[in-house]
Amino acid sequence: MYFIRIEKLKRQLSTQGLTMREQFQYFMALLLISYLKFVAQGDAGQVWSKISFALISLVAVIVLYFRNGGAAGERFFERYFSLSWVLYVRFVVVLLSVFLSFCIGVYLVGGLQNLNVLVTKMKSRQFWWSDIYIVLFYWRFWVQLGKVRMMRSAAGSLLSE
Repeated sequence: MYFIRIEKLKRQLSTQGLTMREQFQYFMALLLISYLKFVAQGDAGQVWSKISFALISLVAVIVLYFRNGGAAGERFFERYFSLSWVLYVRFVVVLLSVFLSFCIGVYLVGGLQNLNVLVTKMKSRQFWWSDIYIVLFYWRFWVQLGKVRMMRSAAGSLLSE
């Protein structure tokens, strides 16, 4: 991994390219810097929430990398970014639907005052909600990435027959 010598990096990129492991190292370095910046911003009350989010995410990306086959895996970034996008959209739709349905139910049962109490309590427990969300997200990612690998293996065995 190059840190300062861009000429050597450019030479490698133009001739042989980067291995999957080298690509992953650069990706993790950028992700780590992004998370450190993310944790450093904001008020002190959110620091632990941000640290747990960053740690869960970093560990999950490493687990996904090995789920994809590690250095011997194929097209990790193609799979990572495309699956991330689709899973993110699906999660947002489901979470918004559940949250809005729950809020409507609370409002119908107890009125606006109970809805305000619920929202206030949820904000105070944001730490746990974000951790649950991110764990569920990466668990579904792990499942879907495994299915992609199984489909790829099945397609490869059909082609070799």
